[in-house]
Order: sequence, then structure tokens, then C-alpha cells
Amino acid sequence: MYGKAVIISRFVPWPSDTGALIYSAMVANLVAEFADETVMVAASNPFGNAPIPEGVKARVGPARKTSAIGYLTSGLPFASQPFRTPALRQRAREELTGADLVVLDHIGACWALDLALAAGTGGARLVYSAQNVESDTRRTMVDAGGLRAAFARFDAHRLEVAERRLLRDADVVLCVSSNDRDRFREMGANADLAVVNPVHTSPAHFVGINRDTPRRVVLIGSFHWRAKQQNLVSFLKARTAVSSGASIAVRVVGSMPEPFRLKIIESFPDIDITGPVHRIEDHLDGCRIGVIPEEEGGGFKLKALDYAYAGLPIFGLENAMRGLPLREGASMRAFTTMEGLWEGIIAHIGDLPMLEALRSRALETFEAGANMQNLRATFAQVLKA
Repeated sequence: MYGKAVIISRFVPWPSDTGALIYSAMVANLVAEFADETVMVAASNPFGNAPIPEGVKARVGPARKTSAIGYLTSGLPFASQPFRTPALRQRAREELTGADLVVLDHIGACWALDLALAAGTGGARLVYSAQNVESDTRRTMVDAGGLRAAFARFDAHRLEVAERRLLRDADVVLCVSSNDRDRFREMGANADLAVVNPVHTSPAHFVGINRDTPRRVVLIGSFHWRAKQQNLVSFLKARTAVSSGASIAVRVVGSMPEPFRLKIIESFPDIDITGPVHRIEDHLDGCRIGVIPEEEGGGFKLKALDYAYAGLPIFGLENAMRGLPLREGASMRAFTTMEGLWEGIIAHIGDLPMLEALRSRALETFEAGANMQNLRATFAQVLKA
């Protein structure tokens, strides 16, 4: 369908250690199916090196630390700052020559919008792959108070300016959920809006849940972003604040900065922390519930997929569950507060028939709404010239 596709992303998404990288990898693989040549311009993966799929060529440049002066003078949101480097701009400029499809993957690629529009004047089709409504996500941090809240308000405005430009100038915007699509419509999108749900590429493999399974919950994720760290700390603090919370074991699966890991171990010595793992599913046995306890931030949809395909009943906060196809009480349990979440876990972790019903219906719901065949058909329609 296309001769040359250029994807401008934040990081090379292999290995795919986080939900954002998993989605980026999925989009890149789909693009490669519809182009004779696919090139990705991105920074090195922060989690190491892994084979890049056949059909995708990576042009890698270094990311950089964000300086306060650079951020204030750039006019761009914080998420794009590490990638707005001379080296990556030069690689993007070189590869965009002759491209007839350009994908800006994540708001962190908005630094390249001017280059993408220049390519668009030559006939290239411009696609923005939006993994969240990022300005709304940033605004969830405003309640933090102090300088953190002030920064969240300031950066949320920059994110909204960048999103509105992308919604105006792109030909197509890929949305992770129908909620995101509807929100972009409210923001006045001129682009075509297409929902491309995350798809779990591995078959379901349910963990065993029976009377011998430990009364343990598991939380998976990447804890390098401050919002994710704060969510984890809030979740663990709430456990100590509710009656019988200590009777429930907790496993945390995913990478985190070493100083933060040591802080968690010191403050919550009975928590099982695996650190980065090669296969998440290998660490879900011996757990009864998968939790999504995010009060702020984004990127929860892929976490729910991992739980559903592992057969873990999903419990979480209402804020984190919005946009998922699951229904409260039928295929997941949602609570308004962190303490309420813990009280729900304590009340229901021993109800094996209910847990079995929740996990079966969650998988049925996801499999009814998304599979690779439907996704390819959707993507073909999206990319049609």
C-alpha cells in the first residue's frame, strides 16, 4: 500500500518492558505489513537491546536529560524534551525524504511535527498514534499540591496545545479506546479518529486459583515515572491503614530505579519485588488478583490485558478502569478510593466462585472486542490513501 513508512517514536520499543512500548511495537509491526520499507527514528531502548523485527529498520540517536532552561524556552511539553535532539532531528529529516506515510508515535514525538508536515506537503499521509489523552492524564496530578501541581498545570497546557495541533494537522489519529476518541472529538479534531485497541498477541494461559493459592495480589508495571512510583507508595500505605491489610501478600513485578526499590524495601519489608523480568506471565502464578491501583497517570489498558490473559481477576480504582471494556461487578471490580480497593480485596479474595467468574468474563470481553485479524482490517482502512 505504501512505499516507505517512517515512524518517529520516543524509544525503540524492543524489548517491550512497559505498556507504552508494547503498544508502540504493535503499531510498528502493523505499519511494516502495509509498507515496502519501514524505518523507525527513535532513542535507544532504556531497558536494553532486543532483536528488531524483520521489516523494520531502526535509526537510533541519543536521548538527553531535560534542562529547565531548555524546557521553558522550547514551548513543547515535558514528554518530548529528551528526544528533541540535533541527532534525532537530523535522522528524521534524512529518512522523511521520499516517505509517503509518517507516523508520530506518542505525544513524545511532537518535536517532529514540523518535519512531518514538511513531508506531508510532498504527499505523505500523517498519522498520530495517541496512547492517551495526555493533557487530561497530566491534569490528574494537579491535586498533588505545591510545585508539583503548579508544574502539572503548566505542562498540561503545553500538552493540550500540542495535542490540538496534532488533531488539526494529522490525517488520522489512532486512539487506544473509544473514550479517548470521544475526548478528542470534544477537543475539535479535524483528523479521522480510529480506535485501535491494544491486542494481546499470546494465547490465554490461566494461572491456577484454588484454596491452596496464597492470599496474594500482584501489581505489574514499570515504575520509572514519578506518578507510577507515587501510585505504588499510596497503594502500599493504604494496605497498612485498613484492618487485616497485612494478611494479604503483595508482589510487585517490573523495573524501577534502584534507589526507589531500596526505599520500598525499607518502608515495606514484607513486599515481594521481582524487579525487571523477561516474561511477566512467569511471575503471576501464586496470585489471586491483579490490581490496577493508579490514582494518576495513564497506560493502564495493557496492564488489564496482561491480567485478563493470565486469568487474574482484575481489581482497581475507577479512575484507572475508565476506557476499558470491562463492567463493574461482572468482569472486574472497581473502587473509588485506595482504602476502598483494599477493603474490596480483603472482602473478596477468598470468594473463589466470584474470582472465577470475573476472570472468565474479562477474557471473553477482551477477546470479543479485539483480535489481530480485526485489527489488521481496521488498520488497512485507517491507512487507505
